[in-house]
Amino acid sequence: MKRLITLLITLLIVQGLEAGVFDPRYHTYEEICNELDSLLELYSTIMMVDTIGWSTMDSIPILGVKISDNPWMNEDEPKVLYNGLHHAEEKISTEVCMYIINDLVNRYGIDDRVRRWIDSIEIWVIPMLNPDGHNVVMSGLDTTWRKNTRDNNNNGEFDLDYDGVDLNRNYGFAWELGGSTDPSSEYYRGPYPFSENETRAVRELTLINRFMFDICYHAARTGQIEVVYYPWRWEGGFTPDHAVIQAIAESVACRIPNFMGTGTYAATYGYLTQGGSARNWFYGAIGTIALTIEVGRCYPPGEYVDSICRNNLHGAYYLLDKALMGPGITGHVRDAMTGTPMQAEVEIVEVTDTMIEPRKCDPVHGRFWRLLVPGSYTVRVTAAGYDTVIIENVNVGESGYTELEILLNRTGVMEEKHGLHIFGIGVNPFYCEGGIDLNTHVKVRIYTLTGSVVGMFDLYERRYMGGDGYEVIGKKLPAGVYFCEIDYGDMVVRRKLLKLW
Repeated sequence: MKRLITLLITLLIVQGLEAGVFDPRYHTYEEICNELDSLLELYSTIMMVDTIGWSTMDSIPILGVKISDNPWMNEDEPKVLYNGLHHAEEKISTEVCMYIINDLVNRYGIDDRVRRWIDSIEIWVIPMLNPDGHNVVMSGLDTTWRKNTRDNNNNGEFDLDYDGVDLNRNYGFAWELGGSTDPSSEYYRGPYPFSENETRAVRELTLINRFMFDICYHAARTGQIEVVYYPWRWEGGFTPDHAVIQAIAESVACRIPNFMGTGTYAATYGYLTQGGSARNWFYGAIGTIALTIEVGRCYPPGEYVDSICRNNLHGAYYLLDKALMGPGITGHVRDAMTGTPMQAEVEIVEVTDTMIEPRKCDPVHGRFWRLLVPGSYTVRVTAAGYDTVIIENVNVGESGYTELEILLNRTGVMEEKHGLHIFGIGVNPFYCEGGIDLNTHVKVRIYTLTGSVVGMFDLYERRYMGGDGYEVIGKKLPAGVYFCEIDYGDMVVRRKLLKLW
């Protein structure tokens, strides 16, 4: 029966379009697929189209577009996401996303600013997260349909008065605070967090990429339009990153001209009680600075679509510049013995609270990014089975990133297996001194990135290097990156050192 309903909806789409239900300026799902295929033929070196998941009921591919100078690689770069059509009726949101894709790939070869973004950032766009609901709207069956088409009562039929989940109430952060528990409500949050294929697709893509920014494009049937919402207000307070997030949201909003040409969009906070929303999940669970932009009404007349999309480019592209310019802290966390990237927890002590979940490195490169206001910060890095690293007085300037290369030592491994303990070297960068603390004889070699040896000696007790006096190698080491190789009979241990001064 469900397949029959789908076929009927498909027929209604064709009939509805012929009858002029929607202006032909709005994309059908098939037109999106065809347009992306055409772009891919022209720009395959900077563009990839991937199926990031399948819709819950009709298993329609959910397409994600990646724009990068190496689109088939996961590079060690900042990552930014744009997405549209959480809500089926909000068709203009898909058009903004498609406009961004076209604008970026078409200008790559002629605009130095665009080339810099694509060469330095991985840009992802999901034009249509909710293709099942989109079919309901495009068919004319219900042009105000909001949800997907989950069969809530399991009767094998699509019931307009009962079925569907509001995807923007289905995310797993503060899910219990938002939406409705009534399946007939257009705000039904689903039977449990991430119950829907659509939201799980966003979650899996995000866990791999750990986006720095996200924009969820929306449109309003009623209520405020031309607004940039950011996370969040809760019990009289704001997020620990409020100073950074508010400034970014206001910078985005002031760059987007409003439809009437009388001013710009406005920025305001949303509430944590909008639980289960993508915006709150991105920030609360992942650390992504996520904005919800209400670009206007759901489907304005076709002749206005291009100008609305074009106006929104200014806000979208501000985030690309911000991703490159900072200011903030970035770096890698690796296993000190193997050099393997780690998905460790990286806490900025001054800007955290119990409401947000621990911030983690990306799983591929061990990279972390954190945008901050200028100042001095304490960084705490933890991982199960490893000694905690605390780095104090990490300074963030007015622009750019302070880079940290952090090596974590396995708890107790060296003492138990080899009688050797590394002291201080695993804390990178260090300002004053690093050292080797041992209870046996070892041979040590210190060398530079280019392989030049700056010290080679035997050690029988704790020695220091990198201090502000002369060291065991007979001279003071200048600031820079070094490697320490410790030869302990049948084993060689290497540590990367970053000396700041």
